[in-house]
Parts: sequence; structure tokens; C-alpha cells
Amino acid sequence: MDNSKPHAYAVCALITNDAGEILAVSRKDNPDAFGLPGGKVDPGEGVYEAVVREVREETGLTFSNIIPIFIRLCEGGSDGKAFVTTTFKGEVSGSIQTTEKGVVKWISKQLLLDGPFGKYNEALFKALNPHEV
Repeated sequence: MDNSKPHAYAVCALITNDAGEILAVSRKDNPDAFGLPGGKVDPGEGVYEAVVREVREETGLTFSNIIPIFIRLCEGGSDGKAFVTTTFKGEVSGSIQTTEKGVVKWISKQLLLDGPFGKYNEALFKALNPHEV
């Protein structure tokens, strides 16, 4: 990873239900590879605006009463690009519906840890509850 270049910014949302499941979105090209709803921050957009937009675009839900709970450099994939990623927690309302290609569903924490952003999610859960994971 080239640390001399400025990093881009990304956001994601940790949304849980009463059963302890996590709302996740699959990769567009792999319906079995899940990550948290989120994405890149657009130019001129703040991280709060970005996470609300991303959750709405990817799930159809309205994300509100949000607070940042974790910030970490998320290393990129094959392109090597890294993102300073902020994870938010909050409340959702509405019903799940999206026109995007990813599958939206409630999953277990383990399925999220096994997904393409497993290292980031492991660090997230360890920071939130250091005695678990």
C-alpha cells in the first residue's frame, strides 16, 4: 500500500435487530459475500450525509440518530487503494427495498467476519467488545 497518497474516505453502518443479527449487503458480483451497508464518500459530502445516503441506496431504509463508533484505515483490494472508514450505529425505519444488485438480509456476525471485509469487521467488533470475537 502506498501511504504517500491521500486516502479516500468511506462509511458503513452497523445495524442490528433484536435477534442479534446484522443487516448486511452482498457484493454485486457475489450474492454470498456480505459486508456492512456503506460505500465511498462523494466529493463535497460529509461522512454523516454519506452513510445516510448509502444505507438508503443499498437497503431502502432511513438511517437516523447516527453516531460514529469506529474509525480505521481499511486496506483496499487488488487495486491497493485504502479508505479511512467510519462505522456508524443508529436506528432504521422503513422497509428493505433496493434496485441495486446486492442481496440485503440479516446475517450472523460470523458470516460477516467470513466476508470480504473480515479483517475490518473483526477489528470493529474487537473495539466494541474486546472480550468477544
